[in-house]
Amino acid sequence: MQIQQHRNEAAVIQLAALKDKLDRIMCVTILGNKGNHLHNCDVLRAGQGDFLVTYRRTNADNYRLRLLILI
Repeated sequence: MQIQQHRNEAAVIQLAALKDKLDRIMCVTILGNKGNHLHNCDVLRAGQGDFLVTYRRTNADNYRLRLLILI
């Protein structure tokens, strides 16, 4: 993830303030997925470029994470 590049954005500042390791991991995952989604939307609009595809785990904990990403 390009945290240094986006260090002045609100979501990254909030991420840096998190103390709990699991919360940080979840937020980094969510931010990365949102960034990939934005990139993929740009690829669709432009009609050129490469899609960024992430691995989807299947256990119950990650199902909860996928639901959070959709919100």
